[in-house]
Amino acid sequence: MPVDGIPESKPIGDGQPGREGWSSGRGRPGEGQEKKPLLRGKDRVQLHSKREQALALLRHCVLLGIRESLGMEARPPSYGREEQPCTAERVAEQLLSAAGQALQEALSKGLEDAPQRLREGAARGIEEALDALGPDLEEEAGEAVTRTLDLWAEGVERASEPAP
Repeated sequence: MPVDGIPESKPIGDGQPGREGWSSGRGRPGEGQEKKPLLRGKDRVQLHSKREQALALLRHCVLLGIRESLGMEARPPSYGREEQPCTAERVAEQLLSAAGQALQEALSKGLEDAPQRLREGAARGIEEALDALGPDLEEEAGEAVTRTLDLWAEGVERASEPAP
């Protein structure tokens, strides 16, 4: 039964052209599943500026990409209507936290290639977010997205350094 306009999970190739199902979160791409777009439906988050919209879209796509690549439920945490402005620093922090939690969960379940799968999922999410934002991305929003990705990369680098 659909919930909030979200279609039920269904197997790929159900014979109904034009309908795209949600990933069940099981299995790995390439094992009987085809990769599906991470963006499905309209973005329900109401934000005030193009910059905030771009950052929310980036966060959404990256988290979905990571969770799907690790075989987890493909629904990232909902941030709903945020009280504080959606900034590059906050989004980078949220991405680091969520990626760390997803990685720990995957490793605790014995998924040995979790770090590689996480990187692939994040890259796919970034690519899809940038495609969705398109060439008309305003200068302010483009700078915020670039800053977020730079901050996230710095955080990942710091997290992967051995402790002194």
